[in-house]
Amino acid sequence: MAGRAIILGGLSFYLLPTFQKSERLSDQRVIEALFANKGTAYLCYPIRIVWVASPRLSQTQVLVSVSKKRFKKAVDRNRIKRLIRSAWRLHKASFSERLEALNHPPVGLLLLYVGKEILSYQEVEQGVLRAIRKWSPAEPSAPAPEKQV
Repeated sequence: MAGRAIILGGLSFYLLPTFQKSERLSDQRVIEALFANKGTAYLCYPIRIVWVASPRLSQTQVLVSVSKKRFKKAVDRNRIKRLIRSAWRLHKASFSERLEALNHPPVGLLLLYVGKEILSYQEVEQGVLRAIRKWSPAEPSAPAPEKQV
């Protein structure tokens, strides 16, 4: 688990990773590009990842979405989004390290929940981890985009 330790008055504290407002995708043009299938997409059940590199972004930013069509109650959608954000928060450091190692510009990520029922945190976390491991910016080795139906 990535975090940092600080020392205050001789006592050391361990800070857990956070998901700050600056890490949330809010640029409307990038969001439109993600939903208009202009990005690269792949599936790591129960998460569908769509990403696009954008010079408009100063750092990698993430948008979490859950379909209103599949989950009618807002409380269910919010719970799923909370699970996904928590899993991303804990494992984003490995994604950032890969991005820096490849000297890749910041990306806008859409984490879209495609499951039909609410899964446990462990299952959602495994999906996020698989998605991070599967991500690759190079076109030949990138995951094959999903076929449009």
